Amino acid sequence: AAKSMNCDVAVISKGSPGKGTCTILSGGVFAGTPQGDSVEILLKQTLKAGRGINQLELVEALVEEGPPRLKELVQWGIKGSFHNGNLISEGRPFIWGEEIVNCLAHKAGTMGIRFLSGFLVADLKNRQETSDVLAYRIEANRWLTISSKAVVLATGGAGATEIAVGLAANL
Repeated sequence: AAKSMNCDVAVISKGSPGKGTCTILSGGVFAGTPQGDSVEILLKQTLKAGRGINQLELVEALVEEGPPRLKELVQWGIKGSFHNGNLISEGRPFIWGEEIVNCLAHKAGTMGIRFLSGFLVADLKNRQETSDVLAYRIEANRWLTISSKAVVLATGGAGATEIAVGLAANL
């Protein structure tokens, strides 16, 4: 969305984009709604899978927006097909979720979104006009401050962090 508003967007990550998260190990099944079923079934299934720690408004957004986004992934070229309303990726065994990572990275690349790997983000400071991300560049063995008009934290699961930054300054 930021890129469609002519923002310069970069994704900063510790490793290769998406490769340090549980998506790649997800089994490659992305839940949708079977033909004719309402989103209510997906809502109940998702709440049950969350074992009571889900935030209802986030689950509602997921079940409403999830199925159309899965169809969008197919349009973007993900290697997979629908079975019973679920998108099943055709990735490599044990890392079936790699297909969704590859599809999203390819789409982002075609939009001109940059991927900056090898950064350890240590701090985020919000100011009136900008936000500053303090990051350690592993290869260069030095600290950098990246200033931006906006920062989106996309932390994924509990153990992984990738940060999408609409850059307002050169790196």
